Amino acid sequence: MKKAAESVRVLYVEDDEALRDTVQTALEGYFKKVVTAKDGKEALTLFEKERFDLVITDIAMPNMDGMEMLRQIRQIDDDVPVVITSAHHELHYFQSAIGNGVDGYLIKPIDFREFDALFEKVMQKITKRRDREHYLLTQVKKAECDQLTGLYNRYKIDALYTQLLADTSVLSIALIDIDHFKQINDRYGHLFGDKVLMRCAELFRVTLPPSADIGRWGGEEFIVLFPETDKNSAKAYIETIQKALEKLDLDMEKKLTISAGVSQYHPKDTLHTMIDRADHALYKAKSSGRNRVITEGE
Repeated sequence: MKKAAESVRVLYVEDDEALRDTVQTALEGYFKKVVTAKDGKEALTLFEKERFDLVITDIAMPNMDGMEMLRQIRQIDDDVPVVITSAHHELHYFQSAIGNGVDGYLIKPIDFREFDALFEKVMQKITKRRDREHYLLTQVKKAECDQLTGLYNRYKIDALYTQLLADTSVLSIALIDIDHFKQINDRYGHLFGDKVLMRCAELFRVTLPPSADIGRWGGEEFIVLFPETDKNSAKAYIETIQKALEKLDLDMEKKLTISAGVSQYHPKDTLHTMIDRADHALYKAKSSGRNRVITEGE
């Protein structure tokens, strides 16, 4: 649990400055990062801007008390672990706090031997949350990504195309095909062919600009969406890949090459119509000798 706590981000809320500094120092012995706030209003602003794994808060505070802050935090994240702190004469606050789903409480002055026991309970909840989030992210990735290369699949590319058109009026796409891929499979085997696909995918990731969205369109064919990029600039990016391929050592008799076709968005285009024009350009590239990039209209 101690090791897991090293990555936990804590929001600690306390209006007493001296106590806040003392407890912050103690909490930093448990957790990676402890961010403090002097009241509920400041804490809520911080919570809206960044993610925290645990909230530890006083109840009676000026501007916005802990209960109101907690109510609003629950509207943002209804499952974040919360520990409240309060003095003995404020115990009536605990009844209200229970209704807001607190995970524990500490009586001031805080005895960190009591916190040790509470620490295990809180860390179990944080760990379960992280495991659940990791599982959900894994499921999303399986639904959106090609299993072999990790690039986006057709479903995700289609969705990204729609999203990009909402934000930009300039968009180009490229269809990329590995030259003579069937011969690679026939000569070196399908496992080697899979290795070639994975190495190409990685090369695309590191060579193309971060704004580009890359997908495996099927077999040995890939697709790239280039937002805010005209067809000539997109062509230049693909030619950069071709140069990088010249340096790629795959232990084959011949160097690996690609052919590509590029199209640019026209008013009323769909992904299908853009792909159709890029596919015609790709056909020209392959039929005119391969290892070249042709844009629509060339």
